[in-house]
Amino acid sequence: MKNTLSKTLLLLIVGGAALAVCFFGYKAKSDSVRKQKIEYAQQTAKKESANIKAIKTRVEKFYVNSSHDTLLNNVSKENVKKEYDKLSSIKISAQDFGVPEKYLTSDVKELGNEKDDVLKLINDVQDKLNIQSKISDLFEGGIKDWQKEPTSDVSAKLAIKDGVKKETVNKLKEPINTKGGTWNKIASQYLNIANVQVDQLTDIETLISKMIKDGKITKDATTDNYALLTSKIDNIKNDKLKSKYMDQATNINSQMTSNVEATPVESDDSETPVESPSEEQETAESTVAVETPPVAQEPTVTPQQQNNNTVPQGQQVETPSQEVPTGNSTQSNTNQDTTTVPNDNNQTPQTNPQVPNQGNTPSGSGSN
Repeated sequence: MKNTLSKTLLLLIVGGAALAVCFFGYKAKSDSVRKQKIEYAQQTAKKESANIKAIKTRVEKFYVNSSHDTLLNNVSKENVKKEYDKLSSIKISAQDFGVPEKYLTSDVKELGNEKDDVLKLINDVQDKLNIQSKISDLFEGGIKDWQKEPTSDVSAKLAIKDGVKKETVNKLKEPINTKGGTWNKIASQYLNIANVQVDQLTDIETLISKMIKDGKITKDATTDNYALLTSKIDNIKNDKLKSKYMDQATNINSQMTSNVEATPVESDDSETPVESPSEEQETAESTVAVETPPVAQEPTVTPQQQNNNTVPQGQQVETPSQEVPTGNSTQSNTNQDTTTVPNDNNQTPQTNPQVPNQGNTPSGSGSN
């Protein structure tokens, strides 16, 4: 029994010693591996430090100046992505090296911070390029200069594209507001130009829809509204849209003109039709009745008239018929007075009496 107990104790001592050797051996190996990783991290940090600085230098050249505000006009998304891929390939964090961060030296930690700063610059450039591209796509021909605020000449030439909605423009305000500086002012001004032109198109479409429905003009198709419509169309910068809306305005104007020409003249009595006067009525209305009253007394005859108008005894003196023009017809004066000269040797010869002037009838003369 003593031998059995001795053997058991011996086995326990040997086993414990073996475990201790294994434990300390594993720990020593682990410390050695970690030490190698730390040394590798330090060596890598020295090598990658130069690469990170080179990437940062190239990225900073995407900006107009060191303020990291506005971008150069020749910056492309492809060039920015290349720098992003190069930076992403650099392993500099504790996780990249597979060691706890507390074992990294301060140099390695500082290099990790530099990498993060360069990544922020790259993200800033990418964000601004994306926003610039979206704003540029709002206009025909796009925007060429993002380095300075748009002048009045630039604004006058920018033409909004067909189909741009108000919601599309408004959605771009939020990402713009996350950026500051001059770039924010430039982007905001271009966005305001787009907003103004979209509002113009919306006003025109609203006015047209009021003036014409289902292809027919409405009561709102007035001369004032038409003048307002054409003035708004003249302000459109997009030639295709201007032509499109001008065609619609021309259609409205044509219908307005046709309606004016076709409007009948209404009678005061809507139940009694207006009849054209007959030819007899027109003749009767245009004819002026002329009546010659009978001679009331003999007019005084002068000696000169006696000499010029002496006729043989017993003959009648005829008064010429008088005609009164009345429109298309002429009425003759049928009242022809005759005077018989008495057969008396002592009687003074008589001349024709004068016919008094009646109304507009031409006056007759007693002498020839």
